[in-house]
Amino acid sequence: MRHRTTTPPRVRHLMLVLAAATAFGTTGGTAVAADDIAIVASKVDPLPLYASPGDAAPAASTAASTLPLDVREVKGDFLRVQVGGRDLWVDSMNVRASRKTAARCGAIASNGAKVAGELGAGSDRCK
Repeated sequence: MRHRTTTPPRVRHLMLVLAAATAFGTTGGTAVAADDIAIVASKVDPLPLYASPGDAAPAASTAASTLPLDVREVKGDFLRVQVGGRDLWVDSMNVRASRKTAARCGAIASNGAKVAGELGAGSDRCK
């Protein structure tokens, strides 16, 4: 009989962060530029902000109503954002981030095969 195991949430989160770091072409403690990522939701309100990654105590906080926030850099489990003219860090476990996307409209070559998706179905669709 096979035993089924579940991965603890912190380990799953670490795996996602490592996958994101790999996608951005970075390793370990190297900082990552994140011009196309935005924090879109907060799991806590107010959202704690830290002076540097890994700080134990928050340096400030911001209301969840100030979201979305553009991510300027990714370092480990922390995301650098600018709030009130200050660069501060957010623990990625407290937020939900999303990649910014834009539709690329133009002629699309087709071989006549039917596909499961429909162009322009998203909110940023071609017009």
